[in-house]
Formats: sequence, structure tokens, C-alpha cells
Amino acid sequence: MKKILVIAVIVVIALWLFDRRGQEQPAPETPATPNTVGEVTGETPTNEQPTPAEPAEVKPVEIVPVEPIEPAAAEPAEAPAPAAMENSISATGALPRTAEIKKAKIHYFTKGNLELCARDTVALERALDEKYEFAAVATLVELSKPLPQTFIDQGYASAFEPGTRLMNVRVSNEGTATADFNEKLNVNVSRCGKEQRRAQIVNTLKEFPGIKNVVVTVGEEVW
Repeated sequence: MKKILVIAVIVVIALWLFDRRGQEQPAPETPATPNTVGEVTGETPTNEQPTPAEPAEVKPVEIVPVEPIEPAAAEPAEAPAPAAMENSISATGALPRTAEIKKAKIHYFTKGNLELCARDTVALERALDEKYEFAAVATLVELSKPLPQTFIDQGYASAFEPGTRLMNVRVSNEGTATADFNEKLNVNVSRCGKEQRRAQIVNTLKEFPGIKNVVVTVGEEVW
């Protein structure tokens, strides 16, 4: 009887242990099922197809024309002032100094002779600007300037075109003076006017001792 009781107890304990072990063992996982797009998930596959994304709206690009940028024009160099140009007139040869004589005879026309195309000139004594070293330069510079109103009122006139300027003076050992002027000497001039302008230059330079002949040039070309 005692053995039967022990066996019964052992059986009860064994059944209890077996039952407890069965409760603690986790339930088997359900195998994953592939979905419609080939991915493995634990969800139930569906037959729904993914909705395609709507294409983004492409706005046309507005092209704004660009005007070409013109290069800035270079500013022209300022021409030297007339006084500076005149003061740089070159002179070569045996010429008297302005400071020594201070005055010189400059040849003009009477209004009547100028209008009649006469070549007879009248010598008027005028003071020279001593900023020019040589008297011949100072004299021709004064000759090429507009005649002062006081002389005009007295009935004198000049055949020179305004803006005429002396460029240089050269005197050779033989006594030939060459006076070079800018192109204004040849502007608005008739055949008669050309002879009158030349007469004023030649007769004025021949007032200086030692000058026997005069050659007039424009841009170093015989005029």
C-alpha cells in the first residue's frame, strides 16, 4: 500500500512538470508569406496594385534676352591749350632774342587793298610777347592772331584765317627762313588770299636783318 502511494505521488509530480513545460514553450511562428511585389512580410498579401505617382508639373523657363554690353568708349585725350602749343614752338638759326628788341614791324593790309586783292602791305610796329625766346617766333605768332580792334578801327585788316598757328621757324646760314604753319593757313583761301597771306609772312620776316629769302610751309610741305 505504501509503495502504491509513492508511485502515485511520483506520477502526479511527473504530470505536473510535463504540463508546466508545455505551457512555457512558445507557440510556433507563422511562416512569412511573400506579397505581390516579391517582398517578404508577415502581412496577408493583397491584390491591390500601388498607385503610380503623378508626374510633377514642369513649368516652362522664361528666357530673358540680355542686351550686349558695349565697351565704354575711351575718352579722347585733351588737346593742349593754344598757349602751351605756341610756347613750345621751335626755332633754329641766327635769330635775335625777343628780350633784346621787344618790338617788331608786322605787315598787314589796308581794308581797301585786302578787298582789291592787292599785295602791298603796311608795316605796323607792335610789342612782342617775351615768353617767346626768339623775336621771329614772337612776331609770327602775333601776325597769326586776329587783328586787335584798335587796328581794325584805324582801317587795317589781315588775310589770316582764325586759328592759324606757327609750328616752327628755321633760318639757314645763307639767310633763308622757313616758317611752318598748321593746316589753318590753307583754309578758306582763294588764289588771291593765298598770295596775300604769303606776302604778310614774307614781308614780316624780311624786317629782320640777315633774312633774305622766306619759304612758307604747311605741315612741312611747301605752300
